[in-house]
Amino acid sequence: MNIDLDLVLAKVKGLSVSELLTLKETIQTELQQKQSEVEPAQAGQPRRVIIPGAYRRSREEIEAQLATLFTPEEMAQIGKTDFSKIPIGPKSASEMINEDREDRF
Repeated sequence: MNIDLDLVLAKVKGLSVSELLTLKETIQTELQQKQSEVEPAQAGQPRRVIIPGAYRRSREEIEAQLATLFTPEEMAQIGKTDFSKIPIGPKSASEMINEDREDRF
C-alpha cells in the first residue's frame, strides 16, 4: 500500500460511528462515479447479467418446449415475429409485483 492509504486507514480507526457512516456514503458515491466513468452505461440498453455456471438451454431445447405449448401454425407465426420491435410496457415487472403485493394486503 502507498503511504497516503496507510495514513487514511490509520485515521479511520479513530472515527466515531456517525463519522464512519458519512465516510462510507462518501466512498460509495465516489466509487459509483468512478465506475460510471470507466464503464459508461449505454442509454436504453438493458444490463445483461452473466451468472457463471448457470444453465442455459440450447435452441433445440427451447423449441421443443415451445412446441409442447403451441400448435405448428402458432409456431410458424412466432418464427415470423420480430421481437426487437415489441414495445416496452407502461410498467416494469418490479412495479407490477409491488402493486400485486399491495393489493393482497
